[in-house]
Amino acid sequence: MKRVLLILILALALLPIGCVQNAIRNYADEYVGAYTADCRITLVSDPGMPFSGRYLVITTVWDPAAQTIVFLYDLYDIEGEIPPAGYMEYLARDAVAVAGSFQKRTGDHVEFSAELWKGTERIEVDETTDPWGMVMVAGL
Repeated sequence: MKRVLLILILALALLPIGCVQNAIRNYADEYVGAYTADCRITLVSDPGMPFSGRYLVITTVWDPAAQTIVFLYDLYDIEGEIPPAGYMEYLARDAVAVAGSFQKRTGDHVEFSAELWKGTERIEVDETTDPWGMVMVAGL
């Protein structure tokens, strides 16, 4: 009888801990979900214009062992030419923040721009016509 009572007491004591952990996880998911979005960086210029650059994407994951949100980042080095469509896009899914800097690889005065989109909203744009000009975008 004592064993059954002890098991029952332990089960009742441990049940709220599991509920609290789930509540913390649910709150974290809701909190992070409010601040994450699919983002994209769009580079725009004349077709064939060479460029290079680097962009950073910050995302989050839930760490069940630590019962906390962990921030991760990925850094991408890019180099190429603007395709015939006149723009090049880079997608970041479920991002908390995105930032990038890009440089024209020519000495002409052709316009080169970078746009940062959060969902369907353009949140930042930077442009240059300077030879070897650089553009930067960042957003949360």
